[in-house]
Amino acid sequence: MRINPPDKIETIEVVLSEERFPAAYMAKLRELTDPSYGCGLSEDEARKHIASTPFVLEIYYQLGYGLFAVESEALEGAPGALVSPYNGEPLEEPEG
Repeated sequence: MRINPPDKIETIEVVLSEERFPAAYMAKLRELTDPSYGCGLSEDEARKHIASTPFVLEIYYQLGYGLFAVESEALEGAPGALVSPYNGEPLEEPEG
């Protein structure tokens, strides 16, 4: 399986809400307010940031397994970091 080439990236945007995604929301809130993660925002600032900043997720479909998504920002500058969540194999760089 290959990483999507830059001109063929398929994405969706997800905005976390406390009601719809409580576990992810609270983890992001902790990340933004805990100085040990490098942020240290106030809780109010963090909540405003979460509400106004969508996550851009790249969509992949692995034949025989299923759909998965990866945060696009996490992929930038991390060649070789993308692996299949189904079988743990690294995705190959795009052709060309």
